[in-house]
Amino acid sequence: MSENKKKYAYWMKPSMVEEMTEILDTANATSKSDFVCQAVQFYIGYLHQKKCIDYLIDKSFDVLISLDGNEYNNSYRNTTHGKNSFSSVYNTVKYF
Repeated sequence: MSENKKKYAYWMKPSMVEEMTEILDTANATSKSDFVCQAVQFYIGYLHQKKCIDYLIDKSFDVLISLDGNEYNNSYRNTTHGKNSFSSVYNTVKYF
């Protein structure tokens, strides 16, 4: 079930709004409102991920991570937006 949207007002720097407008297509956003929703959802997910990783570290979990080669070798493993996923995975692994 989809949650209904409500209108809110937030302060933003004009330079951020300008940059957001320029990259709407890159972000696959239909509007500035959609872009902000995607960005906030992404950041919330990032914070939850960081909390989980910190918990694993605190409890001394062993984690096995396997990368199949380099960025070129993983060029067929794409994100839902069609971009190579290697750098995203690699940066997460570096966090560990």
